[in-house]
Formats: sequence, structure tokens, C-alpha cells
Amino acid sequence: MIRIKKYNFKFIVSMDDEAVKKLDYIAEYYGRDRTNLIRWLVRNEIIRFETEHGKIDIEKSQEEP
Repeated sequence: MIRIKKYNFKFIVSMDDEAVKKLDYIAEYYGRDRTNLIRWLVRNEIIRFETEHGKIDIEKSQEEP
């Protein structure tokens, strides 16, 4: 059985034209579309952050920043 992830949150991001063009260039380089590149970048930043600062406790993080 193939399980498809359901994404519950949507974001609108304002970017200047140059940043969008560069984002598209990077997405094409990695063989992704813009949305999948953004997801990939966010996942990688979470991994990087947790590697440097420790695992994020979701329950605790909702109590304090």
C-alpha cells in the first residue's frame, strides 16, 4: 500500500523577483519544483537546527519559544 502524506498547513511567502528566479534555478538544479524545494529546505534546516541544538520537543515548544 502506498501512503501519501497529507500536508495540513499552507503558507504564502512574499519574495522579490530575483529571489524567486534563484529559487527556481536551485529547484531545477535538484530536479524539484518550487514547492518541493521549499519543503526540502525546511526539512534540512530542522535537521541542521536539531543537530546543533538538540531534538525539538514539540509538546514543550508549544509552551515556550
